[in-house]
Amino acid sequence: FIRCFQSLIESEENILIISSDNFDKSRATDLIEYYESFMKADGIITIGLNVTEKRGYKVPIVSVFSNSFLKTDTVVVDFNDALFKAVKLLDSLGHKNIVFLSENLTKVKEEQYKKAMKGINNNRTNIIRSDYRFEKAGGDGIDKLLKSGLEFSAVICAYDNIAIGAVKELKRNGLCVPDDVSVIGFDNISSGYYAETALTTIDSKQKEVCAAAWELLKQKIDNPYKCKRYNKIINAELVVRESVSKFKTNKKTHCKS
Repeated sequence: FIRCFQSLIESEENILIISSDNFDKSRATDLIEYYESFMKADGIITIGLNVTEKRGYKVPIVSVFSNSFLKTDTVVVDFNDALFKAVKLLDSLGHKNIVFLSENLTKVKEEQYKKAMKGINNNRTNIIRSDYRFEKAGGDGIDKLLKSGLEFSAVICAYDNIAIGAVKELKRNGLCVPDDVSVIGFDNISSGYYAETALTTIDSKQKEVCAAAWELLKQKIDNPYKCKRYNKIINAELVVRESVSKFKTNKKTHCKS
């Protein structure tokens, strides 16, 4: 997403400055105040901001993927329909025990998963949450799942990096994807497409999100007296690839790690 924003913003001869709050709410607030008051930024785009303040700011701000109470324009991706299609696909292929692999910063998607499962009249919801992030969270999640004794034939992962780690750990334990376990991720990152088994995923529409956020920000920069707040909703899309197949009741195959 940062590369996408950089391409859009710098193509119009603007300067992009990037900072990370490392998921620290107080640091996020400090950074916004720093860029507003000290750096005199023309505009700010936040990604995944999670603050509880309800104050407004003089500088135009657009929030993307944010659980934020800031008085800002927002661009959000609606994953609900795509996630419902994902569980519906798995259900149509005979998968009834569908597990969600999560981590501490993806709890919102856990609720979306529960809602989607109810949508296909399946109350067999199981969530495995890791204290790690990225690929390590996927490996840890599969390790916990295998040790739990829960029956499962499919996993949905909170984002693609988790799915990639999950596939590797499944293979390390002699389970093949998708012959033994079907796997679905979120975000549609490029490494998922180029994986040994191309990853089925829910596309978060990166280019559309970035373009919408940049257009909203430009409108506010060009017209600072434009007070109306905008909430742009972009619908995610299920992308079906090789990591999903029919549920098989026969003996498990063995995959070399």
